[in-house]
Amino acid sequence: LQLPFAGSCFVYFGAEPGPLAAEPVLAGSVVRTLADGWQLKTENSYRLGEHHFLIEPGSDNWQPVSLGDWSEKLEPAFSGDVQYRLLFDCTLEEAASAALLDLGDVHFACTVRLNGQEIGRKAWGPYRFPVSGLLRQGENELLVTVSNSMANQFIHTSGLDRWPDNVMGPYHKIAKRFEKEDVSRGSGLFGPVCLLGQKQEHATARQIKPADKGRIQECHKTTP
Repeated sequence: LQLPFAGSCFVYFGAEPGPLAAEPVLAGSVVRTLADGWQLKTENSYRLGEHHFLIEPGSDNWQPVSLGDWSEKLEPAFSGDVQYRLLFDCTLEEAASAALLDLGDVHFACTVRLNGQEIGRKAWGPYRFPVSGLLRQGENELLVTVSNSMANQFIHTSGLDRWPDNVMGPYHKIAKRFEKEDVSRGSGLFGPVCLLGQKQEHATARQIKPADKGRIQECHKTTP
C-alpha cells in the first residue's frame, strides 16, 4: 500500500467479508504541463469593517496572470476568493491517458471544476484530483477557485488594532506573529500545474479463512 504525503486509508477487519474498493490512483508520468494561458478574476473580497467583517462581490473581468503570488494583480491587503481559468486543448491520447490533475502548490484552499463539473476541494496538499474520463479531445476548461485567509487584511490594514480590547481579547497580538508568516508566503495558485498518468500496478484479491474465527479479505499486490 502506497500513500502520498498526508494521505490516509481505513483498514477493516471483521468476521464478514466486505467489498473491495478501488485503491487511490497512483501518480505516474507527466502527460502535459499546464503553464501558460491562465486568467484571473476576483470572486469575493473579505474586508474588515469598523465593527464587523464585510463580504463584497468580486469582478467579472478576466485578466491574464502568471502562476504565483497573486499580489502582482491584487493589492497586498486582499483577502478572499480568486478564480483562475485555463482553456486548453487535449489530444485524444492525452484525454485518455490523464488520470490526475496536480495543482502543485496552492496558498491556501481551493475548489476545482473541470468542464463544468466540480472534481474536489482541498485545504492542504497534495493538491491532486482524479480526472479519468473527464477530459475530452479538443478544448477543455479548468476553473480553480483559491481562497486565502484574513491574515492579509489583519496585517496590511491594522483594522483589528482599532477594535476594542474586550472584543479582541489578549491573544490578538500573539496571533499577528503567525499571520505575518502566512502573509509572507504569498497567496494564490503557484503550481506547477500538470496532468499526470496513472502508475501501472497489478492487484489480485482473494479471501482466506483464519483457523480461529471469521474471514479477512486480503489484497495481494505485485508490482512489475
